[in-house]
Amino acid sequence: MQYYQIFCNLSLDVVGGVICNMLAITYSFNINAPKYWYVALPLGTWLIYLVDHIVDVTRTNKDYPTPRHQFIKKYLYKIIALCGFILLLIIATGLLFFDEQLITIGFIMIGIIILHLILTKQNPQSKSIINNKEFGVAFIYATSIFIYPLFNGFLTIWFDALFYLYLFFLLITYQSLLLCSIIEYPIDVLMNNSSFIRTMGLQKGMVIFQGITLSAFILLLFIIIGLKFYNPSRHHLVCIYFIAIYNYWAKILQPYPTIILFLNSCW
Repeated sequence: MQYYQIFCNLSLDVVGGVICNMLAITYSFNINAPKYWYVALPLGTWLIYLVDHIVDVTRTNKDYPTPRHQFIKKYLYKIIALCGFILLLIIATGLLFFDEQLITIGFIMIGIIILHLILTKQNPQSKSIINNKEFGVAFIYATSIFIYPLFNGFLTIWFDALFYLYLFFLLITYQSLLLCSIIEYPIDVLMNNSSFIRTMGLQKGMVIFQGITLSAFILLLFIIIGLKFYNPSRHHLVCIYFIAIYNYWAKILQPYPTIILFLNSCW
């Protein structure tokens, strides 16, 4: 359990989810992706998550009650050095495995991330449809994984299936982030952190979470039945919703995102 906690504290569970989903998508749709994509995307995701945690622990003198933030604060300078190393590694591999298409896609994603940061900094507690940090993060996460396969599969016969799987993955990612915000609501209030659940209120947030869960399940049925998209993983995907319901009522936070990403990566 101690090693698993360190693994999560460093956000390596998120990186593992990215790698599993990248491999699953390219394997399922027979996409020949360049080597740099397999290196830059996990490293870029890891860098963003670590920097986000660094910003969290340095913007206030309060002690965070979560083990992850306590870990980051304790080893702050080492984590900063790790971020610098990851950035250099991304640049070095970019020069080594240069791919013009991937570089273009990378700049598009950087633009989306910057736009998301600008929107979230305007007025974190304003009740606006665009003030939805969880959806922004889910959109960046899902799009960064699917943008290259979608870009290369635009004129193929399996583009529709890939696009609807992207929408499904976006919904379940948003769903898991909303659940985390629901569970961490008391911590966000204590630390004055912004979240969509805190902005909308806990009760409305729970209704939205349930609506997203139902929408994703309906979309899953459409993919399987409407598109006749056969894949053995559909049984794993159905299990996601039993896990979601269980975690929602039992309020178990730590395993939930990891289980979601792991089952989702069994495609």
